[in-house]
Amino acid sequence: QRKPRMTNERFADLLYRGYAMLVGRDEFGQMLPLSRIYEALTLLPGVSADYDESEFVRDVYQLDSSGFRRGKNGAELLLMEASSASRGGRGYSFLTPAGETRSYYGVAFREDQHGGDDRRR
Repeated sequence: QRKPRMTNERFADLLYRGYAMLVGRDEFGQMLPLSRIYEALTLLPGVSADYDESEFVRDVYQLDSSGFRRGKNGAELLLMEASSASRGGRGYSFLTPAGETRSYYGVAFREDQHGGDDRRR
């Protein structure tokens, strides 16, 4: 029920920075489990108590449902559903306001090949 703490653009930038920190330059563009990004974002003591996984997946859902696909860095955001990728891994599920379940497993960012700033796709 709680509203997101940040805008979609800020959250996408946070995901991008966490993703870029965890994958090497040679692996940029490959899918990374969202659980790894959440772990990196909540390393400091007390942060996970202030920003739990349910809030994190709510923010992922909000970003996904908004249609937001490109941040200020120009990289395209790709979210992977748990059903198509998890294969035993840990995914996140979110009950939408319409009562449907959305499941997320991973995220990837693809560098902008065209140099444009198309923030919605």
